[in-house]
Amino acid sequence: MPGISFEAFFADDFPRLAGFLISLGYESALAEDAAAEAMYKAHENWGSIDHPGSWVRTVAKREAMNQAIRDQDGIKKAVQGGWVPPKQSPEDPPRIVEARLRRQEMLKTLPDQQREVMAWTFDGFEPIEIANALGVAPDTVRSNLRHARTKLKKLYTQQNQQAEGGA
Repeated sequence: MPGISFEAFFADDFPRLAGFLISLGYESALAEDAAAEAMYKAHENWGSIDHPGSWVRTVAKREAMNQAIRDQDGIKKAVQGGWVPPKQSPEDPPRIVEARLRRQEMLKTLPDQQREVMAWTFDGFEPIEIANALGVAPDTVRSNLRHARTKLKKLYTQQNQQAEGGA
């Protein structure tokens, strides 16, 4: 892609790409693996990619989905074999982790299309860019965003009211 080196793109976009996948509901380790694989593929195809931000998100989402399916099969085999992997503590400060988990839990309440457009939006993409990347009409993206925001606002309000009532 003319104008920006792959190295500069990678340095700027890799953390955001992993965050995008986390916003879609993937575990952080899986998100980082899928983001790395997407970046590797972007590097291989750098000269032919017109819109690298949306390109890597599309590839990373597909990679994460495939890896999640493989992981589910592995979990089933591990449970059947009596082996359970140890839990790892997060490296982020507790309040950041808590905020991320809260956001992820709220996003999980949304239908898939709404959750996906919110993840793209959190990652700084405009509705027209999201529509192009997903192959849908811009009005569909705007509608999904509107419905998602309405639901998230209602959920946020309910959670705050419950917290105030319980305090």
